[in-house]
Amino acid sequence: MLDLRKLFDKYRIQWRDKGPNCSRGHINIACPFCGPQDRSFHMSISEEGMGFYCFRNPSHAGRNVANVLWKLKIPAKEFADQKVKSSAPREYLDTRSYAAFAYFKDAAENEEAFEYLKKRNFTNPAEASKKFNLKIDEVGKWAGRLIIPLTVGWTGRAMRDYLEPRYLTHSNEDGYFQYLHGSSTVVLLEGGIDAMRIATVTTQLDLIGKCGNKLSAALLVHLRKTGYRTIINCPDGDVSFEQYEKETSLLKSYCTQANVKLFHFPECIKDWGQLTESEARRLIRGL
Repeated sequence: MLDLRKLFDKYRIQWRDKGPNCSRGHINIACPFCGPQDRSFHMSISEEGMGFYCFRNPSHAGRNVANVLWKLKIPAKEFADQKVKSSAPREYLDTRSYAAFAYFKDAAENEEAFEYLKKRNFTNPAEASKKFNLKIDEVGKWAGRLIIPLTVGWTGRAMRDYLEPRYLTHSNEDGYFQYLHGSSTVVLLEGGIDAMRIATVTTQLDLIGKCGNKLSAALLVHLRKTGYRTIINCPDGDVSFEQYEKETSLLKSYCTQANVKLFHFPECIKDWGQLTESEARRLIRGL
């Protein structure tokens, strides 16, 4: 594995491994993509080759550390034979439009959405629709889907059995579902409906649905900046043990201030979304 400390020393690139923005197993430099605007060493680089991300601008993130070295103008010969590949960095530019959300109709006024939420064990579908700002569209691409707002854009859950894929998302890598109460504890879940299920039975927890089964750079920045005292990772019951361990390690590494825990479902349960409110209320005691 490439010794980043020696490499940065050789090319007189300042780095830190203690202080603000720093975490174990990482070293920090001024983000080369931000340039002079980053004066506080916001670029965090995994020494185990897991990738890099910038706390100042989450779009400056990726898995290939060679992109950072390339941007720093370090000769490719220094890392060509290491476990990184040399390639020019590409900054992410989101060209999507999210204006359509303003024209979607309230799900609370739609019979199909009402019946779908009722089938998903929401005892008061109209209240849930308003609480979570759920929408529908009567024609076009999003017709027949329950539209769930994300931090960027939205995701549409199929309400009709023949619609594929089940989830159709209009967002970017920074998009996820959140329902926050200002709690010191946050629960990370697979999807928005899982989070909504818990939100209907308690106000003691902050809830985040990853909506893509991954910890994005933007989500990691949010978790760290919020300073949660406890982070509970709650993947679906069919997620592999290896993925459990990988995500937990990542969370512990980036959110050093938090007590990171794993929640395991009983064998008969796949996710929170399949539970009734009374079942969720009983199970939530385990959190």
